[in-house]
Amino acid sequence: MMVRMDGAERVRRRGAARPPVRADPLVDEPDLIAQVRWWWTHPFDYSFAITHHSTRSLHLPYRLLMAVATTGMGICSMLLLASDRGPSGTLARAWPVVVLVAQAVFVVIVLVAPAPRSARTARIAFVSAAVFCDVGLTSVLLLYSPVVSAVACALFALPSALCAFCLSARWMVAHLVWCTAVIAICGYRTALSGEFDSWAVAAGIVVMLMAVCLMPTATHIAWSLLSADARDSLIDPLTGVLNRRGLWSAIRPLWSSALDSGAVLAVIMVDVDDFKSVNDRHGHDVGDAVLRELAAAVDVAAPSTSAVARTGGEEFTVLAAGTDDEVGAVVQELPAAVGAAVRTVTITVSVGAAIVHPTVGGDLAPIVRRATRAADDLMYEAKRAGGDTARVGDLR
Repeated sequence: MMVRMDGAERVRRRGAARPPVRADPLVDEPDLIAQVRWWWTHPFDYSFAITHHSTRSLHLPYRLLMAVATTGMGICSMLLLASDRGPSGTLARAWPVVVLVAQAVFVVIVLVAPAPRSARTARIAFVSAAVFCDVGLTSVLLLYSPVVSAVACALFALPSALCAFCLSARWMVAHLVWCTAVIAICGYRTALSGEFDSWAVAAGIVVMLMAVCLMPTATHIAWSLLSADARDSLIDPLTGVLNRRGLWSAIRPLWSSALDSGAVLAVIMVDVDDFKSVNDRHGHDVGDAVLRELAAAVDVAAPSTSAVARTGGEEFTVLAAGTDDEVGAVVQELPAAVGAAVRTVTITVSVGAAIVHPTVGGDLAPIVRRATRAADDLMYEAKRAGGDTARVGDLR
């Protein structure tokens, strides 16, 4: 699920777009080659680390870890300036100070900047951080003596950790190629220095590559597979929209978005009228096709900042943030929009919506439960009125 918090993208399902590792759970487990191929080709969800409910509690530890690691790298470079193996010459000694200042700015940004609020901004932030770490570290490493540079290549493990959890497979490989080239150059300089024989240098290069490249790559593959399963656990497999668990994971970001913009949050219930007759008359395969078309139609008709979920057999729930007029118009238009979009068989839907205004006080969970009950009652009121209509109520 790619969750977003800004204007043009949607806080709703997109999990079905990810190619599954196994299309059928009854087939044999995929082999290693199939998993690696999937890892390399599947689209990376940059928003997962900032929006998935299982990672939100890790935001502060992530920030602190990056800040401490960057500070440690700066301390190392400053200590080496006092060493006789450090850089010589005015420009060579000034450059680590310039990088140190940049690192200080980076630490401040990491600690105080707001978290990215979309996949695009998350990608820009994570890629920029990795490139800064790689280029900055390399530019300082090559100023020191060959042996010091070779040993300090271990610091590449820090950006490798960032890449393992926050970047796509292609960016991860680009980072690994960069690290491998720098480690090879530092090893070559060490061999030329004559302080170690070629066998010792080769062994050191292998050890460094295993620490900096091998383990982060294995971690990246495992993390990608596990995070894909975590996203899939929020998705209804029949329709591709969120399931009930996924809907609850989207509530808090939507509520925060509504509060930040002074918008309302609407809980909208959509239920097919007399869906049992569709299954009885046409069979369950046709019924499933209707549900898939219905999910797509509701997803398209929902406001730009919304979460769409299948919460019952033929019942869908929409959480939508927007202006009072925008949300109200969407609710009133839903029956006609859905009826026109579902083409397998002719259906009608009943819609009930409870609009929660920012003035409503109290904890979020009770507010949403109260709104859900109100929306459900309004939906049944629409059914009693003959269906194919909508009812709207306010919670203030």
